[in-house]
Amino acid sequence: MASTPRSLTPCCAFARVLFESGDYARAGPLLGHYRQLGSGAASSAAQWGRLACDILLQHSESALAQLQKLKELADSKAGGAAAERLHKRVWLAHWALFVLFGHPQGASLACDWFLDDKYLEPVHSAAPHLARYLCAAAVLAPRARQLVRDVLVIVERHDDVHGAPADADEHADASERDPVVVFLRALYVLHDFDGARDALVRCEAMLKADFFLGAHAARFLASARALLFEAFCRVHERVDVARLAALLGLDAADANRWLVDMIRDAGLDAKIDAAQNQVVLARRAQTPHERVVAQTKGLAFRSTVLCGNLARVQAQAKAASSS
Repeated sequence: MASTPRSLTPCCAFARVLFESGDYARAGPLLGHYRQLGSGAASSAAQWGRLACDILLQHSESALAQLQKLKELADSKAGGAAAERLHKRVWLAHWALFVLFGHPQGASLACDWFLDDKYLEPVHSAAPHLARYLCAAAVLAPRARQLVRDVLVIVERHDDVHGAPADADEHADASERDPVVVFLRALYVLHDFDGARDALVRCEAMLKADFFLGAHAARFLASARALLFEAFCRVHERVDVARLAALLGLDAADANRWLVDMIRDAGLDAKIDAAQNQVVLARRAQTPHERVVAQTKGLAFRSTVLCGNLARVQAQAKAASSS
């Protein structure tokens, strides 16, 4: 017997009662059945309800599966007109924070999600505050060093949206800007190591207060210090341990232990000169192949962003000429 919208109404009503009473374990499967049997806007609403149940029950794998289904729906023509699909993607990007930062591989998944060209536009135009979570995910991800170049495009666009200060007073309004974004911009765009250190201090306080990033605060700070150390050592052959300790926000004893662990884990060609209290780094010239790879890395991603920017400018010009 085929189900009709009228015959499904009691199922939807009962699922809603269960959800509002906090019985998410029973409401979720009912909403799943309703979504499979129903159609149209009601089925889509049931999908969102099922995602909410999985988030509240902290079922990370199931929530990720529901999130992917909603993503496919928002990306398809069935998601409505272009403006409606953009609106859905903005909502989905915010809901995704609950799922991605509660998942064991959440940092890598968040980077894949937000670096998708269909979700760059919501981050740029409608939700620039999400740049914090993209930058944080890039720092937390195991492949952080490969992702940072792509994320820097978002950092630069974030400055375009919020208005970057002049170079002469680059950090004058830093307290009004996101510390995670400021950290990456100072480290990789401005090569301002002191500015990156100050931003990292602000990150520590911000992370503790952030609902999504609070559980990842210790891992974020450790990874950010590693990125700061690598970037600093890239332009120095000999580094004073006391200077590194101040840069990383560690005392002398902790700095020595941290350096030993960092050199061993990262496989750096370096040694600690105890007599001079310095880290001595071996310099290795890049091969032509490595230089080409470094210059062209992220070229496809940057091209996609450029095409998106051009399409938006053309659409704005067309709208202005028709009005």
